[in-house]
Amino acid sequence: MDPQTTETFVRIRILEVLDQFRGMPCREDSLADQLEMMLAAVRLTREQLAAQLEDLRKAGFIEYEIPKLGPTQWRITPQGKAEYHRYRYDQT
Repeated sequence: MDPQTTETFVRIRILEVLDQFRGMPCREDSLADQLEMMLAAVRLTREQLAAQLEDLRKAGFIEYEIPKLGPTQWRITPQGKAEYHRYRYDQT
């Protein structure tokens, strides 16, 4: 992922939040709230967040569960974890 774009910045923050859950699912509303705090300078609509999540899912970086009750739950995949850590360590 190109670290220079806002889109990439947002995607890396999504992976960062999901990585903090250590493989446990994160409810989409909780994910949105955490991203809102992290991305003070970047305002995402729910539609934009949904598009970013779908792009990461298609890339194999995250996956989701749809419980019978409650919001969608997202989880980082091993490939997503590797991508996040590669990006993180490339920045140091």
